[in-house]
Amino acid sequence: MQPEVVSPTGTSAGAASVWVVDRLARSLGEHARDWDALNESILGGHPLLTSTFVNGLLGCFGDDSQHLCRLVDEQSRLVGACILQRGRLGVWRSFLPAQAQIGPTLLSSLDEIRALFTALPGLAQAIELLCLDASLPPLGRPLPGRVQVMHHTATISVDLQGSFDGFWGTRPKKLRENLRRYQRLLDDAMPGVQVQLVREPNAVRIAVHSYAELEGRGWKGLEGTALGSTPEQLRFYEELMVIEAEAGRAFALELRQGPRLLASRLLLSGPTMVVTLKTTYDEALRRFAVGRILLKSLLEHLFEHHQGRSLEFYTNATSEQLRWAQHERSVVHATLYRDRLRSVAASLRARIVAERRRADPAPALEGLVSTEVRWVTSSQQLQPCERALLDAGETESFLGGSGWFDLFERTVMKQSDGACYATLARGGLVKAVLPLNRDPPLLRTGGSIGSLANWYSTRWLPGLAPGTIGADLVDLVEQLRVGLGRPPRLTFAPLLAGSRELAVLHDALVAGGYRVERYVAHGNWHLPVVTDWTSYLASRNGPLRSTIKRMTRQCLERGGRIEVIYDGARLEAGIEAYQAVYARSWKQAEPQQDFMPEMMRWCASRGWLRLGVLWSGEKPVAAQVWVVAHGRASIYKIAYDEAHAASRPGTVLTAHLMKLAIEEDRVHEVDYLTGDDNYKRDWMSHRRELHGLVAYDIRQWRGWWLWFRARASTSWRAWRTRLSSARGAPVTARDRASAASAAAPEGATPAAPHRPTPGA
Repeated sequence: MQPEVVSPTGTSAGAASVWVVDRLARSLGEHARDWDALNESILGGHPLLTSTFVNGLLGCFGDDSQHLCRLVDEQSRLVGACILQRGRLGVWRSFLPAQAQIGPTLLSSLDEIRALFTALPGLAQAIELLCLDASLPPLGRPLPGRVQVMHHTATISVDLQGSFDGFWGTRPKKLRENLRRYQRLLDDAMPGVQVQLVREPNAVRIAVHSYAELEGRGWKGLEGTALGSTPEQLRFYEELMVIEAEAGRAFALELRQGPRLLASRLLLSGPTMVVTLKTTYDEALRRFAVGRILLKSLLEHLFEHHQGRSLEFYTNATSEQLRWAQHERSVVHATLYRDRLRSVAASLRARIVAERRRADPAPALEGLVSTEVRWVTSSQQLQPCERALLDAGETESFLGGSGWFDLFERTVMKQSDGACYATLARGGLVKAVLPLNRDPPLLRTGGSIGSLANWYSTRWLPGLAPGTIGADLVDLVEQLRVGLGRPPRLTFAPLLAGSRELAVLHDALVAGGYRVERYVAHGNWHLPVVTDWTSYLASRNGPLRSTIKRMTRQCLERGGRIEVIYDGARLEAGIEAYQAVYARSWKQAEPQQDFMPEMMRWCASRGWLRLGVLWSGEKPVAAQVWVVAHGRASIYKIAYDEAHAASRPGTVLTAHLMKLAIEEDRVHEVDYLTGDDNYKRDWMSHRRELHGLVAYDIRQWRGWWLWFRARASTSWRAWRTRLSSARGAPVTARDRASAASAAAPEGATPAAPHRPTPGA
């Protein structure tokens, strides 16, 4: 195995990382150990990507044309890898025999593949990475330029959390009733049927041969695709299962009546998952559904002995199989093109094909997984599973659950019918819930239609099921275009930079034919809490520590007191005190007067409210609204009486609430939400950004014109910034943002000029 080509790359793996391409001799050879370590670090030790599995594929189905592409850093450590083979017309694609359920690709990001074009032998024009799991790297972040993603299959999984009875109780009633009926029929017709777990290596070898014999008697045997149809295939599964059984990572589950095998499943286990490798049943016993009975027994066993993992099917799931699943996601093919021309041509071909399918859909096939897009005009009309998907976002931010959007509707949107929710489900499993606004004048979005958010929303969190990628939402994007009256522009903000939500929406809009621009909505200062209050205070700058100590002492000497209200009888008095302080502060009046009182009542009902009030005698002089939820303290609103500014009441109150959050609430993060004010840097330690996406529908002239005008404006400001820098003239923050946008690397989503967002 000799290195053929080496090429440098400036990927996230490191500036000195290089691609090394080796021709394989039907084995990973000396690289097997590094391959396993990389699989462990990137994918947690995926059972279908171990060196044992890959070596089996290469040894049984390889033909010496496979190439191991290794990305190594400056310390010669393996940081990325894939196995490719040359196709026609300069196309390289993953080595993917029929026995491989996912492709042999170990990458943290698709950006890492760019420099591989120059490392491959010959003139590589495209690289096809086949069968990538949408829930795993390298997917899950915005796709780089010149990439086309195509849906291949829909796979399913079950989380092995809790008890089997709890899981089974959530399955459709019809499924549970049918299984009881099938079990009774089987018990009456074939007494003595038992489930057998096979783990010992030699017994596993026998189980593989029994499996091959049973499958060979069915339709797969007639088609020549059964496990034992070829010597190579039988050898692959036999050697794989025996080797993994010796390591305690493989087993078979069989349904037998004495010596007769009724159904069988071959499984591999890993640190995070158990994978169904093969499944078959006696087709003469179809009326008893022995395959489903065995699946139920398998789940009972896994819930008892493999808690905390997941059961992965890696199959092209039918509507029947989806009844068993908790999650559904795509397995996709990703094609990366060497130059923009080929990428554009491929995108146009894909768009034409998609348009033809929409215009002339094929007749529905039995068992085909259907996609459904649904619209409702209130969060109360969402189904329980749809609300649950939104509520999952609460762990990221208290603004992410259905309760927040309930509040938003009844306060901000109370005089409008603009709120709506677009949901997408596939095979009955909800994939996405997008809270949207169709009333731009109310929310001052400049005519754009998009996220259900305004200045009260420091972050917008749509509901996305695990494993959802942009390609899954193309139908939803098309319905947005049609259902909202073909708006020329869509706006989604604010989304956390680097978040999965931003990546999925960006890729979905691009795949749906929009031109997408990204801008900085606002900065966000925050503090990861890793210490106690005393150590935290000691880490702050001297002037802040001195101010806290001096002003707190003066406040107490003058009879001041601090009250923190959580709920109960003092809640309404606290709200009244907050409003009195706010009215005497420097801040403008609230656009929706009843929002903050209702928001505080809602937080109090959830146990999240920390309403701090600093009193001077009987007069409130400072008030702050903190929200403590899921281990995160969010500083939502602050205000103080300007007449008392000299005594620094805001600083005194912030220090008290910060100490409370660290010592009593024991939060893992304090979040100042929006804004880059200098005083926030004194309290916090880290800064991140929230971005917005603006999508222009260039299929219509209004959308094209808006996009052209925005790009021209950005280019003009970037040119003006460079000219000002050359002349030594002062450069504004807006111009610096434009320059950063213009200097973005090829394929990156450009950032539009900074747009200040009214915040807390």
